[in-house]
Amino acid sequence: ELNVEVITNGVDVTAFDVPQQPRLPDMLLFTGNYEYVPNVDAARRLATDIVPQGQARVPGVTLWLVGNAPPPELQALASDAVTVTGRVPDVKPYLAQATVFVSPLRFGAGIKNKVLEALAMGCPVVATPLSVDGIDARDGHDALIADDAGLVDAVTRVLQDAELRQRLSENGRALVETRYRWQQVAQRYEVLFAEVAQ
Repeated sequence: ELNVEVITNGVDVTAFDVPQQPRLPDMLLFTGNYEYVPNVDAARRLATDIVPQGQARVPGVTLWLVGNAPPPELQALASDAVTVTGRVPDVKPYLAQATVFVSPLRFGAGIKNKVLEALAMGCPVVATPLSVDGIDARDGHDALIADDAGLVDAVTRVLQDAELRQRLSENGRALVETRYRWQQVAQRYEVLFAEVAQ
């Protein structure tokens, strides 16, 4: 019988802004803290499964795995096609250059800030349903949402369709601006605090 209010995470849309320069061709990106096991699982899946299958369809596909503390098993996956950066001072340059942000998370919980940040920067997103849990992204409009088996097809579609990339970029950014910018989140806190203080 409790009156529960759920307030989502937010994004600084001035810091995470749409880049003006063109994106690199056929570059996939995944970011995360690799001390978190679900991120390691997702990164391994990208490097060992999604990239090789993608290269069979789009030969130039490459991948950036960006983030803190990649374990030796992840570092060992580095190759001509896969770059494992380790911790970086800022993820925005990678989000600004990638063709597609791919989030193949299979387990874990919570709203994924990494997905909100990619959407904010207009980076087209391909994600599993778990990756966008709690984010009001519509499949085919704001992002492509695919189960594990459909990820390669979804990634290939985005890489090969410039019009789709543009649509996902614009709609993803608009979604963040209208629903997830810090100003809206702060207003919801202000309303809640005012109600509680009455």
